[in-house]
Amino acid sequence: MIVTAGATESKLDRALERAERETGCRSIVVARRDGLVIAYRLPKGRDARVPASLAASIFGAAEVAVAEFEHAGLSRVIISCASAQIVAQGAGPEAIVIGVDAEGANLGLVLLGLAHLSTEIQEILDAL
Repeated sequence: MIVTAGATESKLDRALERAERETGCRSIVVARRDGLVIAYRLPKGRDARVPASLAASIFGAAEVAVAEFEHAGLSRVIISCASAQIVAQGAGPEAIVIGVDAEGANLGLVLLGLAHLSTEIQEILDAL
């Protein structure tokens, strides 16, 4: 589902479809850094607003921690669970990509695919 319109919608949908196929992620959400949903691919019945707002909060808190330790340039946050990995990846100054991999997925491929998706999302949003 895409929350924008027109040609941008088509580009976002193609990018999410490709990322879903390449990463094996069962859930992908693109959100603004304030937690508002831009686009998503989720299992039927799931609400994209919850993971978007949580990921924005987690990413924001990680940025504060990075700054507190006098570092810069946070690129991603990884949450490891018993049955999945949740990855929040920055997508430029305005967006975050959140991916939940399938159990047993190759984390390296997930990170690579979400990094590629993040670059695509940034380019799409920069063109607006």
